[in-house]
Amino acid sequence: MQLSFKERVLLFIKNIGRVLKKSLIWLIISYIIPLLNILILWAMRKNDFTVDISVVSIIIATNSCIITSLLHLFYLNEKKREFTFVGSIICILISVALYVLSLVQVELQNQFIDISIYEWGAYLTLAFSILLILISKYDEVQAISEFKAKESRNTSKTTVNGKNVKV
Repeated sequence: MQLSFKERVLLFIKNIGRVLKKSLIWLIISYIIPLLNILILWAMRKNDFTVDISVVSIIIATNSCIITSLLHLFYLNEKKREFTFVGSIICILISVALYVLSLVQVELQNQFIDISIYEWGAYLTLAFSILLILISKYDEVQAISEFKAKESRNTSKTTVNGKNVKV
């Protein structure tokens, strides 16, 4: 029994609770240092704190590192997930480009790119890196096996060599 792409996506969504439990620790470990950096900036600026280029560049740099490590993980596991591989490469390129531009902008003290572009880039690469973390922790083979086992419980007969056989 071959599952279609839609069935595989639905199976992933059904297993999201188990995947979140596996991913939560990794997410916390990955984002604790950037969150601490942002909290330090907030504590230093107090009432003047805004999400500026410094805060966004912290998020963008972290996303680049996480996506790079996930890409390496996918490569080591030799899982044939073309979408995640291509998406990872695109996100790495976007986040590195945004980070380099933000550094140039800070050093030149010039706002040649609006902060909203950096924010959107940071949030999109953050969302994609979280999705990649979930995908990396998702065991599709186990989920499909469990799905097929549940489906087979409802089956009372099968066909063998063209003959119906009761199970």
